[in-house]
Amino acid sequence: MVLLFMITSSQNGLPYTLFFKYFHNDCKLETVSESDDDFRKKRKEKMKRVEEMLYSIYQFSIATNPRNAEADIQMLNGDIPVPELNMGHFKLYKNDPFDQDMHVIWTSVCGVILSFVCYSHENRIQAQSVLCLLVRQLFQRNILQPLEILAKPDKVFLLVTKFVPDGIIVFMNNRLIKQLERESDALFKAGAN
Repeated sequence: MVLLFMITSSQNGLPYTLFFKYFHNDCKLETVSESDDDFRKKRKEKMKRVEEMLYSIYQFSIATNPRNAEADIQMLNGDIPVPELNMGHFKLYKNDPFDQDMHVIWTSVCGVILSFVCYSHENRIQAQSVLCLLVRQLFQRNILQPLEILAKPDKVFLLVTKFVPDGIIVFMNNRLIKQLERESDALFKAGAN
């Protein structure tokens, strides 16, 4: 299962989150007196820690394997259902920042990093495939630039909940992908009216 989906920008020298979605609670309220504000603050601290680690690994990846936005766009324009983008994964150890071991699966395109924070038992190859499908869906709808992501969070939310229902990574064959694309298109058209 996926705990957290994040879209992070790396264009201005410092990482910042453009969009995120927690699929379920990652921690319980420790005391009865703890407020919702404290709970949200703890979640943001955890997300910030993941963001820092992700950005560090992304910078290392860019330094060792330089790519440009033009190559990414050419790959996305191709007929390959899952393009080969700059991607990777790393492990988050227990208590840094979550209560159990987690894995972060990430991919980057055009200076934007999309990532899943998954439980350690999750199929990382399948998660990476779904993440690439999300990249393609966002690209086809022109929602892959930081300003577009900030301007259309409802559209990003719709795609994420459609392709990762309740944080569950589903095995997708071509028929299911086409069906989800049709349903997404119908929802986008209904939202535009």
